[in-house]
Amino acid sequence: MERGRCRWKVPGAGGADSPLEDVVRGAGFLIAKRRLVAALCLSTLLVLLAACAPPPPATPNTTSPAILTLLHTNDLHAHLQPEKVWGEPEQGGMARLKTLIDRARATQAPVLLVDSGDASVGTLFEQVWQGSAPVMAFNRLGLDAATLGNHEFDHGPAYLGRLLRGGAIQHQGQTLETEPPRYPLVVTNLDVSAEPALTGLIRPSVVVEKGGLKIGILGAITPEVAVISRPGDRVRLLDAPTALNAEAQRLTALGIDHIVLLSHMGYGIDTVLAPQLHAIDVIVSGHDHAVLGDPAALTREGAVHQAKAVRGPFPTLAHNRDGDPVLIVSAGQWGRWLGRLTVAFDEAGHVIPAASNGSMRMVRGCQNHDCTLAVDEAPDMADWLTTMAAPLARYATQTVAHLDTDLPLPTRLPDGEVELGRMVAEGILAAVRDSDAAVAALINGGGIRAGLAGGAVSYAQALAVLPFDNTIATVTVDGDTLIAALDHGLSLAGGKIRGAFPQVAGMQVTYCATTPCPAALHPGGVVTRLTVAGAAVDLAQSYRIAVNDYLAGGGDGYAMLKQATGYRRDSNIPVLEAFIVRLQRPVGVAGDETGMAPER
Repeated sequence: MERGRCRWKVPGAGGADSPLEDVVRGAGFLIAKRRLVAALCLSTLLVLLAACAPPPPATPNTTSPAILTLLHTNDLHAHLQPEKVWGEPEQGGMARLKTLIDRARATQAPVLLVDSGDASVGTLFEQVWQGSAPVMAFNRLGLDAATLGNHEFDHGPAYLGRLLRGGAIQHQGQTLETEPPRYPLVVTNLDVSAEPALTGLIRPSVVVEKGGLKIGILGAITPEVAVISRPGDRVRLLDAPTALNAEAQRLTALGIDHIVLLSHMGYGIDTVLAPQLHAIDVIVSGHDHAVLGDPAALTREGAVHQAKAVRGPFPTLAHNRDGDPVLIVSAGQWGRWLGRLTVAFDEAGHVIPAASNGSMRMVRGCQNHDCTLAVDEAPDMADWLTTMAAPLARYATQTVAHLDTDLPLPTRLPDGEVELGRMVAEGILAAVRDSDAAVAALINGGGIRAGLAGGAVSYAQALAVLPFDNTIATVTVDGDTLIAALDHGLSLAGGKIRGAFPQVAGMQVTYCATTPCPAALHPGGVVTRLTVAGAAVDLAQSYRIAVNDYLAGGGDGYAMLKQATGYRRDSNIPVLEAFIVRLQRPVGVAGDETGMAPER
């Protein structure tokens, strides 16, 4: 084409570039011809310009990540009311917790609210309401899902089944109405199909929809439940990774791209478990009461002591077996904290760690009568708690002893001898010394869950120390078996079952704090010297030992006590009752040669 003139090669024109007016003849066609020429030239120009122009820029992908606000609790242990914390502000309470949850739902939707187990056992609410009080509180919080912890099985499947079905209960001549949970209970690694008491009450998974997001929820209970609680012979524990992966694959096959695991296995286990799991996005951890976050931030909130126990960041980043990010969170214990995690998901449903964040928020009350930073109590929940607490009142406030010194609990589960543990052991020994001819006592440190401040001690405070409703049993063991039992508890100190550490009365134990222990009385053991009732142990002699009914049944791995033959009796005397009697004597006056001492 010549610049400024439109010329086309016309078929049959000898191959020359002929002007169009030489092809179109006749004056009558002149005007139409010129219009046609103009149109054809313009069309050609537009085509050429389009061919020469650069390609249009690609349309940017403006899809925003899907956002979910995850609120979570764990290890409530029936602490429904605020409590004082040594050296820190008052913390916890369902009324303040509800305020924080309501605020989040009003400003951060969509919100998913979950709990990771051990909601029961720990306060007078458990004793009076038979485990139902936390369930009824969760109903009022609008819980979306929960898993079960080992303590939900402390009283056996029948007790748990009644709790999950609701209905009327009897306490001290009163009829109290309870409620079943209005949220699903999810435990993926339990098979309860052979246990009639739990039929239809526990699911392997559930799908919850929030803000258009379909979220699959799985649950896992600690494999220790068979040792440290009482699930019974008809409840079958499944391998956790196998069960969780099978259920996760079933959910993903249904198109569920977001999966949250409620784990009552412990933060330390969860960090190891995450890489074995398929399709998991978030793990909400419970069981070991882990405090996560920035210690400096927790200190600024007033948690000066809890900040020293921080186990890791909030959230902790791991990766699942598919190589995708997993966020692990925990919120301490007893409703003192509300965990809040903002999770961002990409289009494939994977977590975007850089866009996800969160922290534990203290459920803060007053400090030294200064309430300026306290969270307001939700009036409806506060009124309900007043009603629920009414049957507790005459027990909770009754003074049962006076202490002239503090009896602190240095760690959550004692991994050494503590004065409180010795006093509990002394109390149960005194209770059955005459009736059962017991000569010594042994309890597990994990049964002790709180310390005591000096001054007046109420029944409720004593119950917080020993919340598990155990009774005193007497078993007969020979000296050889007694050494084996002590070796067992001492060898697990700081390990798999920390709560197994023995607290004793009526005997003196010397042991190696580290292994190997060449001087041990048993090969591979740690006990080097043992006296019982003031005399060196005789391996063949029989001894009647006071224990709690939990240890008598082989709890915390003390199988040798369950298997012991000879005299055995459960007195049905509550351990708490014997402890209260012991509290009424001065601290430090043992009356027996008692103690645990590591080799120097």
